[in-house]
Amino acid sequence: MGRNMQAARKAAEKIAARVIQGEDPHNHKKLERAKTVKAKKETLGGFIENQYEKWALAHQKRGNETIILLDGNFEYLYSTRMSKVPAWDIQKWRSDKTKSGLAPSTINRRVATLKAVINKAVEWDVIESNPLQKVKPLKVDRKSRVLYLSPEEETKLRKALKGREEDIRLGRELAINGVLSADMQSLTLLGMTM
Repeated sequence: MGRNMQAARKAAEKIAARVIQGEDPHNHKKLERAKTVKAKKETLGGFIENQYEKWALAHQKRGNETIILLDGNFEYLYSTRMSKVPAWDIQKWRSDKTKSGLAPSTINRRVATLKAVINKAVEWDVIESNPLQKVKPLKVDRKSRVLYLSPEEETKLRKALKGREEDIRLGRELAINGVLSADMQSLTLLGMTM
């Protein structure tokens, strides 16, 4: 208990010295708390927890999914100040996800979500600029994948195509017969017979 008493005395002496210099100890505490709150809001996790989550749940159709996506993918960055989120960490994260087999479009969507959070912090004047602004999306192969039909799917497709061909043939016959009979009726009205 002696150490605690000595520490308390030293703290009291420091406060007394500040009072003598004209500083208000209550104001000093308020400023320190404000700094702590501001620093917490400037971390990615603090911003998401204190501001972004409420906004996302109120204004996004799938705000809850956005928060889950952020928690599941970028929680390791939550203690980092948003203005200091290293683009290199995101590049490394993308490489790890690519190696694990995640599709580039999925990776891009997740990074875009993180960038949107930090853009919102810029918009709300929490930070000055987005450190991930220069992170470009991964290239996505736009070529279509070759898909193969199962034997059951092939049978259904062939049956549907055969039915479609019969419908087209029947429609053609009706159109031809309908045109011919209409032509014959018009000729009969003019007094001509064939």
